[in-house]
Amino acid sequence: MIFEPVWISSPAHLAECSRIMKSAGKITKALGSSWIPRGIPVLHAGLVFPCGFFVSGKLETGEGHIRFKAAYPDLEMMFSVERIDLKTEFTLTRSQITSVGTWKAEKAYARFFDFEWARITCDPSVLGGEILLAHGHKNFRRRRTAKQTVELLAALRRV
Repeated sequence: MIFEPVWISSPAHLAECSRIMKSAGKITKALGSSWIPRGIPVLHAGLVFPCGFFVSGKLETGEGHIRFKAAYPDLEMMFSVERIDLKTEFTLTRSQITSVGTWKAEKAYARFFDFEWARITCDPSVLGGEILLAHGHKNFRRRRTAKQTVELLAALRRV
């Protein structure tokens, strides 16, 4: 099966985004992306936020494998992202995957990312070994993303 766009994050990345958001005031968030440290992706959605995913792309699940290739996400006009990784590409075989489950932040820093993520643990050489995935949506509809992520999780469990 093919899923696109798939957003990739990690618990550490989402924790860093939360820390950055807590340190910024409301006026700061309206002033552009300069307050977000370099290396952290930026989401423009009216206001500016640290982006909860650091790479977006196409994920294919097949018999015994998962393939991912980064691509710029197709977003509606009122949304844009910058500083996301467009080079990530990996393949995981069933034997390289330790576990597949879910992960949810205790309290999401932005409603766009307040849902259960699919979670893969694998060899640390692949994105640190703990990968959060969501089947995103072009206008960041949380409920649709959550529903699509459940479908993605089911496909990941069948690998």
